Amino acid sequence: MSVIMKKIKNIKSTRRSDKEAKKQPFGKNKSREHLYVGRDSLMHLAKESAYPYQLSQSMSIDEFELIKTSRQGLSYEDFINVVGFSGFTIKEWAGYIQLNERTLQRYKIENRLFEQIYSERILGIARLLLKGAAIFGSMESFGKWLNAENVALGQIPPKQFLDSTFGISILEDELTRIEHGIFA
Repeated sequence: MSVIMKKIKNIKSTRRSDKEAKKQPFGKNKSREHLYVGRDSLMHLAKESAYPYQLSQSMSIDEFELIKTSRQGLSYEDFINVVGFSGFTIKEWAGYIQLNERTLQRYKIENRLFEQIYSERILGIARLLLKGAAIFGSMESFGKWLNAENVALGQIPPKQFLDSTFGISILEDELTRIEHGIFA
């Protein structure tokens, strides 16, 4: 099982509601939430990233393990764990990994492993989801960002970029900018 799959399972099993998370203070500052003034009102953008602190291993080790996992093939059970964590429907996932829903059902029935190309896409999106959830403080907050039109992305909701490796890379870059406080 890859590091990403372990993290997703760990997050799913220890997930707290946003209300519980807001009650718990963080470090000396007691809060990492930043509010910025828009034109006429306050708008919540993102919390200080916990992503670098959550990784117990360097990214290079994670990437080697991802390569190994994608070459071996991801199981349908692991795929369903990612689907559950993401909040996306099977139909949306079918579009992101470029398989039709019927083929996904065959993977389930036959208990087959996904081929390398599909495993890579699933793991790439899972890694992006983990990073986004860490930066925004929860998968729910990150999901709102994924569904909202984004000025930096040409008024296109970020979710629409998940069907391409180039799109995933663009979203990773955008999350890095948000993490460092660079907006639009």
